[in-house]
Amino acid sequence: MFELVASIETSKKAWDLLQKSFGRVDKVKKTCLQTLISQFEALKQENTESITDYFSQVIEFVHQMRRKGENIPELHTMEKNLRLLMPKYRMVALTNEESKDLEEMFMEQLMGYHSKHTKKY
Repeated sequence: MFELVASIETSKKAWDLLQKSFGRVDKVKKTCLQTLISQFEALKQENTESITDYFSQVIEFVHQMRRKGENIPELHTMEKNLRLLMPKYRMVALTNEESKDLEEMFMEQLMGYHSKHTKKY
């Protein structure tokens, strides 16, 4: 960072250079975030994928997006997971939605509940 502004003669010019440099960083972050959001929205559980693997993948995407500044409510993530589970797990998802208060749960709790109740499948 110092090397970038060391040869600049005035503080105004140094400040302008830093603003331009970091402005590009913000654009790159926004582009990365948009890519992550697109990938997140396209996620769905594959036939060969376990509940734990699928939920872990969703959790990882959410953490990456939050690190880039996106505010993703936990409830939105859980509802997405329940919608996109394979058909054979939908009954467990419906039961969970009706018997649990999703607003009071964390994603990891939902993953544990589904893992426990889908082992027989």
